[in-house]
Amino acid sequence: MQKIYLVYSIWDAAYWSTAYFLQSARQEFSKINLTYNPYFLPISQVWGHDAITQQLKCYWFGMRSRAGADYLHAVDAIVTSHLQQLDADAASGRNILAFCGSPHPDSLPLFFSRLAMFPHLKACELHVVMLLGRQDSELRTRFLRNWKKRSPDKIYMLQLREDGRHRMDEVYSMLMHHCGKENCHLLLHQSTDPHMVEPQLLMQLSSALGIPEDVAPIPSNEFSFPLSAPGLDMSRALFGFPFSFKQKPVWKRDDFYRILRSVEQKEGYAPVPFMPREHALDLLSKCVPGNTRLAETLGKETLFASPHPLDTLPDMPSTLPEMSTQQCRTFVSAFSSEWRQAFLRYFRDQNRPLHSVEHRLASVLEEYRQRNHSQSPYTWPRTTSPVAVLTLCRNQEAFIEQCMESVTDQRCKIPFEHIIVDDSSNDDSASIIDNYASRHAHVRPMYLSCHAAHGENVQTLFSLCHSTYVALCDGDDYFTDPYKLQKQVDFLDMHPQCSLCFHPVDAIYEDGSPSRVYPPENLLPGGVRTFYTVKDLLFANLIQTNSVMYRWRFRDGLPDWFDPSLIPGDWYWHLLHAEVGLIGYLQEHMSVYRRHAASLYASAEGDHVDHRNLHGLEELRMYNTCNKHFSNRYYKDFCRLAMGVLTDFVHIYAKSGDDTLLQKGCKLCPEFARDFLSQIRIDS
Repeated sequence: MQKIYLVYSIWDAAYWSTAYFLQSARQEFSKINLTYNPYFLPISQVWGHDAITQQLKCYWFGMRSRAGADYLHAVDAIVTSHLQQLDADAASGRNILAFCGSPHPDSLPLFFSRLAMFPHLKACELHVVMLLGRQDSELRTRFLRNWKKRSPDKIYMLQLREDGRHRMDEVYSMLMHHCGKENCHLLLHQSTDPHMVEPQLLMQLSSALGIPEDVAPIPSNEFSFPLSAPGLDMSRALFGFPFSFKQKPVWKRDDFYRILRSVEQKEGYAPVPFMPREHALDLLSKCVPGNTRLAETLGKETLFASPHPLDTLPDMPSTLPEMSTQQCRTFVSAFSSEWRQAFLRYFRDQNRPLHSVEHRLASVLEEYRQRNHSQSPYTWPRTTSPVAVLTLCRNQEAFIEQCMESVTDQRCKIPFEHIIVDDSSNDDSASIIDNYASRHAHVRPMYLSCHAAHGENVQTLFSLCHSTYVALCDGDDYFTDPYKLQKQVDFLDMHPQCSLCFHPVDAIYEDGSPSRVYPPENLLPGGVRTFYTVKDLLFANLIQTNSVMYRWRFRDGLPDWFDPSLIPGDWYWHLLHAEVGLIGYLQEHMSVYRRHAASLYASAEGDHVDHRNLHGLEELRMYNTCNKHFSNRYYKDFCRLAMGVLTDFVHIYAKSGDDTLLQKGCKLCPEFARDFLSQIRIDS
């Protein structure tokens, strides 16, 4: 009969070791007609072991219950989706192995009820292997892994509520009910070491899965977390370090931990000798009834043989010890120059205050760099450059390197930096940016994990910038004059009454259409002049994005009223700066604006009605927001612009019979709509 093996590893210390063990046994599984399905619900690269995260996936089946019925309802779709995948695998007729996390007694019924919906799974014989560790050891693991990141109260609640590990007797009884006692295997981990995984336990797992002893993989304990206070501080200081980049491992996390543990052993740093006693003993007392019942089910006198070591540990002090500078130097010296450079870059690019241990580590890394005359392009702390170029990038692998090169080629008398936010590109843009940034210290990249839906890309980009002068250049555009930044800085220095300046750009077309200049001189209000005003800018968006330089009004951060989601955003930003000064104009062509099919406003130069069909509502929202910001001072100008959009909506209605856009536009801007409707006449 076809079989499904469900493997549950119910304590942190063994989870990744079990995962690695199963992954390394994949070839052996194929020899015994067993299909190992690595489906892994996405997890944070911070928490996951990267070498495994890339290779091993697992069926979680929504086993955790964080918020009772609401959570169970939310994970129902996930459970069903994963079981659907599993059912498709079971259709092959081979035995199936699925590696899971911690089963929760409140969510297991959902799993079994959904499993019965799939014919291939329903026809299979279920086998379960549970690896259960001591709750005291597990609590200690949680405490160490959350060192100074979570309060003992929070750790305690997670241990008790989230995983239900004091109710494992209920889980085992439920599994026996559905699978049969003979098909349930409970493997007990007796060690009190919070990181040690007993090799014989994993060998028993091999046996339960039918893997011959002579071909079973060798168990590994490579995923050992540091145990001493200095080691834990080092781990916490680099908690957010990007061991993976765009889901590809770059630095091996297990190598990092191995180095920390080797320094601990060499220097004789003692394991943390305390625990939050009240929580520990309270948890253990709550676990006693369930452990006793489970022991009786197994025909044992006690579930875990040795006494609880937490009873003898002193209570946690009110102030946790902190890694000294000398201890920090010892750890830093154990890493290679490549690791040290990567750590230094990580701290340099943080856009937040560092906590005390991070600050100490960054200081020691910089000290080490200076003392050893390192050629690293990264220094700490990062000083704010007087000039910044800001770039948004989204799927621009064909263009982004030219953009970065054009900024690097700038010959500016004062320091400048290039801040790039990659908006979760799904092409190779991020890798190109990161490779370039690793060789050019003035490039500061930031990578969004999710595509911005509400202006998060703009919010992130602008929040990173505290320079005096700011130029913009989208990832598909580039500068052509190596003195562009310097010329614009000089202009603003010579004209303190100006809050921004711009110049004409050459617009080129990827489809081979003739290039043109923007803005054409006939679009400039009053012709070519040295200065323009906010009123002139309300005639039309005269300023191409990569031609502008601002005297940055957001050096101290973005105000609450700033809306990063407006489109067209650059016009909004120009207006906000023109609010506080004049607009300067330089007549030299110093940039290229690239037009291609993937451009956000690619439709702007086609039929304007079709363009408004795509972006008209966004434009109305921008005009309405700006009008409110300027307190109706330029109401007639914004109303004129809004009427142009509403007129196109009327044309769309007349042509298609669909008045949806017109209705939405009027609802969005009732004042503009009132004036518009009072002036139009529709002939029958």
